[in-house]
Amino acid sequence: MKGLFVSNLFPDADEPVRGQDNAVLLHQLQDAGVGEWRVISPRPGLWPWGKRRRPLERDAIFSPLYASSFYVPKFGAPWNYLCMRGVLRRRLIALREEYPFDVILSSWLYPDGCAASALGVEFHVPTVLVAQGSDVHRYLEMGRRRDLILDAVRKSAGVITRSADLGLRLTAAGAREEKVHPVYNGVDLAVFRKGNNEERARERERLGYAKNDRVLLFVGNFLEVKDPLLLVRAFAMAGRTEELRGRLRLLMVGRGPLREAARCLAAELGCEGNFKMAESFSGEEVAAAMRAADLLCLTSRNEGVPNV
Repeated sequence: MKGLFVSNLFPDADEPVRGQDNAVLLHQLQDAGVGEWRVISPRPGLWPWGKRRRPLERDAIFSPLYASSFYVPKFGAPWNYLCMRGVLRRRLIALREEYPFDVILSSWLYPDGCAASALGVEFHVPTVLVAQGSDVHRYLEMGRRRDLILDAVRKSAGVITRSADLGLRLTAAGAREEKVHPVYNGVDLAVFRKGNNEERARERERLGYAKNDRVLLFVGNFLEVKDPLLLVRAFAMAGRTEELRGRLRLLMVGRGPLREAARCLAAELGCEGNFKMAESFSGEEVAAAMRAADLLCLTSRNEGVPNV
């Protein structure tokens, strides 16, 4: 089997953690002998051209092709997926001459999945969609996007959902139940594993923490639904207690629109001296931070089955 993966959620040298779970999935499939895989990663934006992107060395095996696609936020729902379909169609015509793919796997339902399912029909190959989370939670509440997503599911061979709840939301919106297949995210146990005391001490030292420090860890996107500001407030309060005064530390890993607000709030509350932020950690670095920390904090207001 020759598979083609299509999604904006795929890493590159400038954004190494973007769609990291999808890259891990493709590596696992290829290592297990489940087909040969190539990648096209369309990147939506206001300009039909974008910066030149390079794959991570470990992902070069998939010969990723990065393509810019015109995208108008909020108001472009009727045509954004058409723009992406046009960009992808040209690439697929050229690619199929050297790589006759016979299945398309597409992650993120709109616009990626909508464009991919239409192209699957045109190229007479089955398309399997992957629902990540917000593309169901948020987009099913938007009339035009909901209709396009349901049409894409209808045209597809099936849709994989990252949780059973996402599947229930799709079927409640009108997707046929037999098309929906919940498959939970996997975890690479060779990377995310419990360490021994020596590893823990070494990783704490590398992060700059003393033996008697108490370390809180946040890993996630700095979005309202993740509520990172709640954790900063709780951290400031706990750090003033007699037991933890001068010993409590907070490491926050991730990116997003509330990142600077979290930094400013820590300064306002007077706890910035015990507060660190890291924008981008590899999976191995996140696993090491988890082994070093005393407590992983998940402050989300809403989650499906969170990878963290």
